[in-house]
Amino acid sequence: MLLVEPDYDFSLLAMTCSLKGYRLAWLLNKVFHCNFCKLDDLIIKNSRSGEDAFQVFSCYHTDFNCLLYLYGNKAKSDYLIPEQKAFDFYLKIESEDHALYIDNYLNKTKNITQVSAIYKLNIAELKSKKNLLL
Repeated sequence: MLLVEPDYDFSLLAMTCSLKGYRLAWLLNKVFHCNFCKLDDLIIKNSRSGEDAFQVFSCYHTDFNCLLYLYGNKAKSDYLIPEQKAFDFYLKIESEDHALYIDNYLNKTKNITQVSAIYKLNIAELKSKKNLLL
């Protein structure tokens, strides 16, 4: 049997922000000049409560040829990335050149006053990185 390791070829920013997901997506639209749209919630099964639904927004950013995903980290009974409970949202950047653009997204997001903290995360260090695959 051939086992295939998933491709984690993307960059990830973690944010602390007290806004609702739709409001943060709207502010990111203004700052990035793009158009985040709400996707169906990401459903993840867990052992405690059965399953949790996490907010997901997505857009294609033509300026950098990037696909962006905004994930909410908190659901009713669990976290999307349980080892990173301090963060409210994640911005996933998918592109051939995602590593070149992460600082641009980081710096533009820092200008949003409602985002109190933003950090680059090393995906290889995340135990729950599989939760970020759609």
